[in-house]
Amino acid sequence: MNSLKLGNWEITTTMQPDLGDVVFPFQTHGNATISAEECVSGQTQADGIYMDNAEYAIGINTADCLPLVLLTDKQALALHVSRKTLIRGLVKNIPGVMNLQEITHAYIGPHICEDHFGFEYAGEEIQEFMKKFPKSYTEQDGVIHVSLISAVQKYFDQWDLKNIQMHKDNRCTFEDGTLASKRRTGKANPGISTIVSRAVSDIV
Repeated sequence: MNSLKLGNWEITTTMQPDLGDVVFPFQTHGNATISAEECVSGQTQADGIYMDNAEYAIGINTADCLPLVLLTDKQALALHVSRKTLIRGLVKNIPGVMNLQEITHAYIGPHICEDHFGFEYAGEEIQEFMKKFPKSYTEQDGVIHVSLISAVQKYFDQWDLKNIQMHKDNRCTFEDGTLASKRRTGKANPGISTIVSRAVSDIV
């Protein structure tokens, strides 16, 4: 378990399955984002969850996909970033949920690196990714390698988010045997839980 305090918030990364009262959406690789107040944990379908209430802790699960957390002084947003959610607009829709100018910190958690995220067949989905994110893939020996972090960075650059503090856990889930990796093990559960809560000293 790793914890990081960023501004008014605390981010915890863990592979422990019993997480008490953390509110998790039921992730479907879609583009929906929901508030913690509206989310029935484990049931409401969404791949993003946000909150501004100190009574809640929110979380997302990953097992190669990229956990993305954006923070303002008053609001926290956690996203499950996969090639599918990128294609479907989960990250693109962030401005409809959070004021970009108020973002103070961004956290990118462990995820599969481009070297190990390869596709030998360019089906419809991969072709769409290549079209929307032409700088976020490479081709080598007939294999298309996808970079999730590069696709996220595309939006950061587009939104000119230069003044926020970036925090990256650059561990590759495929290479690091202590982390969950569906590509390495064939299993998504238990995955990596990225949890966001108000820092204890900030709860009044």
